[in-house]
Amino acid sequence: MGDYDWEEFLYRLGKRGEPADFKAFLTEHTARTPSVEPHMWAAMYPMMAADDIGKTMLAAALQLPPAEAERTLEQIAGVLSRSQFRKRLNKELSIQQRQWHQNAVGVMNRTVIPATAALVAMFRTYIRGDYDLDRDPNDLFREANRVVEEDEDQALALVGEAGALALRGKELWERWSDDAKPPMDAWAMVLYGVVDGLSSREEVYPLGDIEEERAGWEHTLRALERRPSPAPDEEEEESEPPDLEYAGKLFDDVEPYLYTEIPPTAEELSRLPEPPEAYVDLLIHSVREWETWDLYELRTELLLKNMIAIMAELQVEEAVGPLIDIVAGTIGTDHFEVAEAASNALAIMGEPALRPLLDFIRYSDNDSARVELAVPLAEVGQGDLRAYDALVQFFEEVDWEVDEWGNGKANAAYALGILGDRRAVPLLEAALDDPMADEHARELITIALGDLGAEVG
Repeated sequence: MGDYDWEEFLYRLGKRGEPADFKAFLTEHTARTPSVEPHMWAAMYPMMAADDIGKTMLAAALQLPPAEAERTLEQIAGVLSRSQFRKRLNKELSIQQRQWHQNAVGVMNRTVIPATAALVAMFRTYIRGDYDLDRDPNDLFREANRVVEEDEDQALALVGEAGALALRGKELWERWSDDAKPPMDAWAMVLYGVVDGLSSREEVYPLGDIEEERAGWEHTLRALERRPSPAPDEEEEESEPPDLEYAGKLFDDVEPYLYTEIPPTAEELSRLPEPPEAYVDLLIHSVREWETWDLYELRTELLLKNMIAIMAELQVEEAVGPLIDIVAGTIGTDHFEVAEAASNALAIMGEPALRPLLDFIRYSDNDSARVELAVPLAEVGQGDLRAYDALVQFFEEVDWEVDEWGNGKANAAYALGILGDRRAVPLLEAALDDPMADEHARELITIALGDLGAEVG
């Protein structure tokens, strides 16, 4: 076997999960990046195995005749499930490494191995060329998410087509692993990881059609074997250990604003001694752990809401994703006020929040969160045609009531009023006559029509 023969990839894949391979992985990566704790590398090991599955499937797809390549995909998918992960366990690993290894193997068994079905579907579709490059892969994912409970095979076929489009360079929404139902959440995580790994190789990604790629298979596989060169600032960043003293100083700077009943203003925050990015990075690390907080304790909820307000006022783009996560995670709970705080913060963020909000409104099936995020989208999307299209799509899809407070279609109408695009007037006028609209809904629609300058009789 040559270094770039698909069977060599398969041989190496068969070693993944074995204690010796796990130990070699930890040794290599901790030596290369000492600033990252070994347990963090251990947690990444299962996704490295998923990436190897993807590379092995791609190698087979490029080297073998189409029918044989398709048959081989199933063989590759079964390699890890047949491996004996626990052999020589005591000889190879320390006590701490054993625990990390067992955790990693557990993730591989529960998530990576079952999710290889999505990789098989993706590469099978790619080999056949059975996809339409004009389609949005996220529309396919969304359709799959809606049918997966009734017809898993149909959902898998849709995900396979979405994956093939992603191989060809179409962008996948990064939140599918959080937003989709089981088993699609695992399919999405593994598929996105494989495509993301390919996209870091600019010399091969996006892939061309299968015949074009077969002609240059050796170039592609050589490129996959080379480790991408980090940017200069990335190398410097990796060599610097985290400065806990500096983090403590940052926290001391913002602490006066963390427990106040009135959130700090942008002018007050402008007097902080360090750049805004430094404080947002500190706050993001704290806010990402919101699920572990006791939000029934009023002081804790106030702390979280003030952290959210500070991130918004500091206007740093990295805060957008965590803020959307908070809305999605708290809107249907007793802590909806936290969701509202995060929603308001996104409206303040402006343009950096536009694309993430557009994607959430277009693709998510979390209608309560979409209702909450419709107004921030309208605030930041004024003058953007995509915002109008997304809000109209949402208005037409959403029920009149999606929660116990009666939120739903009328809230989407209200957001269209804020957006200010008069093309929405006929749509909203027709909604006034919908027998499903109650008095509160008609009131919101009337306000929206007024915002759009329409006369309501």
